[in-house]
Amino acid sequence: MDRHRIFANNLTAIQRLRQMSAAEFAKEIGIPPSTWQAVLKDGNTTLNTAIRISEGIGVSLDKLTGDDVLPARVTALDGFMRVFAFYCSLSAEQQDVMIEHLQVILELLHK
Repeated sequence: MDRHRIFANNLTAIQRLRQMSAAEFAKEIGIPPSTWQAVLKDGNTTLNTAIRISEGIGVSLDKLTGDDVLPARVTALDGFMRVFAFYCSLSAEQQDVMIEHLQVILELLHK
């Protein structure tokens, strides 16, 4: 996969993780929404815009263009956050039961 597509995929994953619309995300970064949409479409943009995006989201350009596993990591993190939110919504007693079940599962995995 070429670096432009990796760049676009990684940006899409980050936007999804932050649960923001394209317009909200573009505003946060400080670029026009139309520019953001164009970058997400094919990952092609000027160096100046790429740097502004990188600085705006706090992720280096080499990570945004060189690692196509970021969407998978974001998906995994999103799943973890959902489970954690569910756990936090449980009563203290339900949390204790869940911890007991997890301990049994971990014991089985270690065998």
